[in-house]
Amino acid sequence: MGCLVCLSACSSARSARPAETKGAPDELVGLWGSESLLGPLVKGELTVDGRMTQWRARIGGFDVPVRAADRTVSFTLPGQSGEFRGQLRDAGKQIAGHWIQGAGPYPYNNRYASPVELVEVAPRVWRGTVNPLEQRISFYLQVDRSSGGGLTAFIRNPEANLFRGRTWDVQVNDGAVLLSNKNQRLEGKLDRDNQLLWLGVLDGQPPLAFSRRDRSTAVGFYPRATLKMMDGRLARSRTRVWMRVGFPSWW
Repeated sequence: MGCLVCLSACSSARSARPAETKGAPDELVGLWGSESLLGPLVKGELTVDGRMTQWRARIGGFDVPVRAADRTVSFTLPGQSGEFRGQLRDAGKQIAGHWIQGAGPYPYNNRYASPVELVEVAPRVWRGTVNPLEQRISFYLQVDRSSGGGLTAFIRNPEANLFRGRTWDVQVNDGAVLLSNKNQRLEGKLDRDNQLLWLGVLDGQPPLAFSRRDRSTAVGFYPRATLKMMDGRLARSRTRVWMRVGFPSWW
């Protein structure tokens, strides 16, 4: 299992609360966004070489032995970085199977399988491309001025709905930014020169860089259609499907 990435929920004892809001707090008002790619690191071209007694597989800088029995072909990368399970088909001209990527940080702390087809490019050498599920995480921060004159905010995380249902009080002190909600605190820094807001939203990870966004640059914030009608039938706009791994013991 991959390590769990948790929210940064700090107690008030960890740092001092800004005593007052200084400067021009309106510079925070509006929409900010940050998108990050957490993994996976192993992807791309996969080659299975069966010319020797001990078959070998190469992908992402790894070169590992292959288990080949009857028509079954499989191998596992060290460090739970991924594995492949497939079968020879079409009189040995093709290997069809699934790439099983290792569990990543939350919310990708499950293993996912994606289909892979390897074709014979030379006698007993098969090659194909592994396209695993990208482990993307994004956060959108909407800051508004409340009726009382202070600043409030909410955070949207489309991948896992983290921070859902929470409204944060926002304070600024000489560029230091504090979001507080009951006993939770998120600390950040406003970089006025580069128009960036650095905010720690992932525990154990460096602060993420939030930049100004609008409707055209906040893909995960505004609702967007994911299904479309084609010839009277409902068709998904994306065809690739990733599955959570749940193979039977004999596979």
